[in-house]
Amino acid sequence: MNSKQTQLIKKIKYFDFIGEKGDYDNHVAMEDISVVYEGAKVKDAKDITLSIIIPTMNRPLLLKEAIESALNQNTDVDFEIVILNNEGLIEGGNSKTDDIILTMNSDRVMYYKNKSTVISADNWNTLLFLARGKWICMLHDDDVLAPNAVQMLYDATRMNKKISFVGCINVPFSGEERVEADLRSIKVKKVSATEFMYGMPVSLLGAFFDRKKAIEIGGFENRSYMQDYSFIAKYAHVFDMYLLKRGLYGYRISDVQDSANNEMNFVRRVADYYLWLSIAKRRGMLRRLFEKNCQYNIVHRIEWYNSDTKYEGNYIDLNELLDVCEINKKKLHSYEYMLMKGLHGLVIIKDKLLNIITQGRC
Repeated sequence: MNSKQTQLIKKIKYFDFIGEKGDYDNHVAMEDISVVYEGAKVKDAKDITLSIIIPTMNRPLLLKEAIESALNQNTDVDFEIVILNNEGLIEGGNSKTDDIILTMNSDRVMYYKNKSTVISADNWNTLLFLARGKWICMLHDDDVLAPNAVQMLYDATRMNKKISFVGCINVPFSGEERVEADLRSIKVKKVSATEFMYGMPVSLLGAFFDRKKAIEIGGFENRSYMQDYSFIAKYAHVFDMYLLKRGLYGYRISDVQDSANNEMNFVRRVADYYLWLSIAKRRGMLRRLFEKNCQYNIVHRIEWYNSDTKYEGNYIDLNELLDVCEINKKKLHSYEYMLMKGLHGLVIIKDKLLNIITQGRC
C-alpha cells in the first residue's frame, strides 16, 4: 500500500458508516461556484417536484445524451435538471460542455461549475445543496434514463407515505441500444439494511430519494471512495427503502471500467468490510453472528474479485487485506463458512417469501 491508501484506511477503520453523519457540510460554497446557465430559474422552487442531478467532468458528448434522456421524459412531473461541472474553470472562453448546454437553451436546466475541482463526494453534496426539488434522482453523465422512468418512479413514491426512497433496476447498455421502460403494473419490495451486507440490493443511480432526509443523515461521506454504497446503506437503516423491479436506468458499460484500473480498489474492499461491520453491530442479539459473517463475506468478495477477468491485472492480496482488517485467518473454518452461506441463503429466502406474501405492495 502507498501512503495515500494507508491514510484513507486509517480513517475508514474508525468511521461508523451507519452511525455517523456524512459530509454534506463540506459542499462547495456558493462563492466558489460559477453560475453558467439557470434556465429553470423561471420556475418557483415550490413548484419543483424533482431535481435530476448530474455530476459531470470532461465528458461533453456523453453528457449530452444523459441530458436528452432526462429532457425527453414522458411525464407530467415538474422537474429541473441540475448539472455541476467539476473540471474547474477554463481560461479563454467556454468549454465544450458549456457550449452544448448553452445551445440546448432549456428551461429545465440549471448549470453550474466548481471554480476548482473537488473530490466526488463533495461534488455530489454540492448538487444536493443546489437542488430545489423535494425528490432527488442521480443521473451519471454517461448514463441514460428510460423514457418513462420519472413517471413510474414518482407513481411508486405515492403508493405509501412511508416511501422516501425507491430505486429501480440498472440495465447495462453499450450506447447503441435504447433503454426502454417495462410498463407493467408498479410493484415495489421493501429493502432492509441487512441486505447491504451481501452486496448492493438497490442502486443509487436512477433512484428517487427525499432531499431533506438525505441531508438529515449528512449526505455523502468522503472517506471511502464508495460514497454511494455507504449512503444508501445508511439511508436503509434510518428510513424505509423500496425497490421498483423495473429496468428504468441505463448504465453504460465499456470494455474497461474505471473501477478496474483504480488503485483505490484495495481501499474500497477494506471499506466494504467496515461498512458491513457497522451494520452487523446493530443486529442486536445476532450481532456476533453477523460480525463473523462479515469476515466470510470479505473472503468471498476478494476470491470473486480476483477470479473475475474484468479485474485482471488488479489482483488484491487476500492475506494483506485480512491483516489490515485484523481478521485471524486461522479462525476461519470451513464449517462456519457453510453456516454463513446458509445464513445468507435464509436472508434471501425470507426476502422472497415476504415479497410473495405482500405481492410487491408496500
